[in-house]
Amino acid sequence: MPSGIQGGRIKVVNYYISSNMVYENYWKNRNKGLMNKYTRWKEIAKGLKLSKEALSRLEWIIFYETTAKKDVSLVCRHFAIGRSTFYKWLNCFMEFNLRSLETKSCRPKTVRSRQAIACKDERVIVLRKQYPYFGKKKIIVLYKRQYQEEITDWYVQRVIETYQLYFKKRKKQYSQRQSSRVKKKISACQRKPLTGFLIHLDTVVLHLGGVKRYVVTGIDEHSKIAYARMYTSHGSNATKDFFKRLYYLLEEKIKHVHTDNGSEFHKYFDEALKALSPN
Repeated sequence: MPSGIQGGRIKVVNYYISSNMVYENYWKNRNKGLMNKYTRWKEIAKGLKLSKEALSRLEWIIFYETTAKKDVSLVCRHFAIGRSTFYKWLNCFMEFNLRSLETKSCRPKTVRSRQAIACKDERVIVLRKQYPYFGKKKIIVLYKRQYQEEITDWYVQRVIETYQLYFKKRKKQYSQRQSSRVKKKISACQRKPLTGFLIHLDTVVLHLGGVKRYVVTGIDEHSKIAYARMYTSHGSNATKDFFKRLYYLLEEKIKHVHTDNGSEFHKYFDEALKALSPN
């Protein structure tokens, strides 16, 4: 028995479905007809992915040929454009090339070339080849010195670009004696100071529970030994007492003292410095 016949019945399911689809598509598209040229222009413009400017110019032309009935004044008033602008793009428009509405380059067709002078070019070329590692600024100085004539750096740059006067950079040459010698660091050359060579003093103000206190601090530049003591006053008597204690702590090895030149580091403090000075 054939594959399409089962029990005396013919299977027409696939044929019925396909014919039904054709029938439905016919009734959907029956009233559409062919696409007019203006709708076709819009579809082609979408396919070409024209810019916003080109699409707006296409709308001008469609409005000009449909609604305005080729009335330029109506088109210009409707889109707020000038007559010269519309006529410009109307003349550029090509029905079979919608890219003609794209913005063109404003670059001039003929560009002014470099005003070359053969004598000057030859002189610059000679100097450039003679001093291949000199820049245009140095070549200008040599040119003025040798030919007693003015020349601009732009002219020299254009000659170098035109004649491709570029040379490979030379590599720095190091002698074996220089490369083998180990340079000493600055810190290694300096003599390290001993403890007490330089002492930094300063005062810190603290407010503790509504009470004002002054903390005098001292730190050694080399050993980083730090010492602090709290006082109730901010006078030179307090700093004098602090310095005597620090002097005893460092076993009388203080050589130099650095302060912020505050009022507490005068009078009695100066007297203590002079009294305890080793000189």
